Amino acid sequence: MHHALGAGLIEPITVYGDPSTVSSLGGAFSVHGKTDGNFDGGTGKVLNQKATPSKSCTDCPEGQCMHVTGTLQVTYHVDVLVTMPDVPDGLNACEEAKVRQFINTTLRQHENEHVRRFQTYNGTKNIPVNLNACGESDATAQVQQLHDADEQKRQSDAQALSDAIDPFTKSIDLSDCQK
Repeated sequence: MHHALGAGLIEPITVYGDPSTVSSLGGAFSVHGKTDGNFDGGTGKVLNQKATPSKSCTDCPEGQCMHVTGTLQVTYHVDVLVTMPDVPDGLNACEEAKVRQFINTTLRQHENEHVRRFQTYNGTKNIPVNLNACGESDATAQVQQLHDADEQKRQSDAQALSDAIDPFTKSIDLSDCQK
């Protein structure tokens, strides 16, 4: 490591997020959709990475202190799956047609808005890297922390946008089906 540090070279730092799944359930009515977001956790690497010897560290073994700069570029992606309900059993033909219409229009539009809001997670983020570290593993850990903080906020923001449109309650007018 000391020899490589002297030349200003360390292995390119890469980071990975932990994938996670969240759900957004429909409202309190007899038919509801379900939208699941599978967040990939983000994958990133430091671009234009430079590591130079430094004397700014206080707790490093001699020759291990380095100053690392560059840009952490992280790409995020969420896969979204919408599950729409079936028309409940026990309805007459008129009720069944109205419920089907509701599911295919009003409820579908609502679930599609969940998809759109979850997808705000998608994209690429550039995060400046400018840190002092005690060796390569410490530098990698610090870059991972930058990534993790950004990913957690990005996922939380997308989840909050999705949560903001629930509960979704809308009545299906079946009154003229009772004639």
